[in-house]
Amino acid sequence: NGGTTWESLALDLTEPEFTLELADLAGSGNALLRVIASDGVNNGEDQSDAAFVIAPKPPEVAILAPLDRLLLPAASGVLLRGTGTDPEDGPLDDASYSWVSRRDGALGVGAERSVNLSSGVHVITLTGHDSDGESATASISLAVGVIGDCDGDGLATLSDLAVFAACVSGP
Repeated sequence: NGGTTWESLALDLTEPEFTLELADLAGSGNALLRVIASDGVNNGEDQSDAAFVIAPKPPEVAILAPLDRLLLPAASGVLLRGTGTDPEDGPLDDASYSWVSRRDGALGVGAERSVNLSSGVHVITLTGHDSDGESATASISLAVGVIGDCDGDGLATLSDLAVFAACVSGP
């Protein structure tokens, strides 16, 4: 941002050199680099002579709820909750999130949505968009109205499908 704000990238270095990976920095069309050094007595400072460009980065998103591979009873509401942040924008705003089910299609916009899903196996995808037009996705699988907890772990998950035959036939 042309030096309007500065971010510390390394502090209390003990080695005479530091390697900076530009891939780890937020994107900028007007980036500057400033080095401030001190040995406790002498101080020195220098700044890049000209601004340079760092390519914009996509946001990062995660699905917080429901759990991946969860099994849900038929006709139950499902709370979808996601989070995301962007290196340039910070936390994504609510309108930046969109939800899609591979089975049911578009589920709506927002970091948190309450939806009713049809019975069957779903791949739920959360997409987060940033102000640069970059996007990122996160996906989970879940099944609605298929089976319950068959492996005795207290959770109904897709791993129960592996023991489904034993579950329905009983001991």
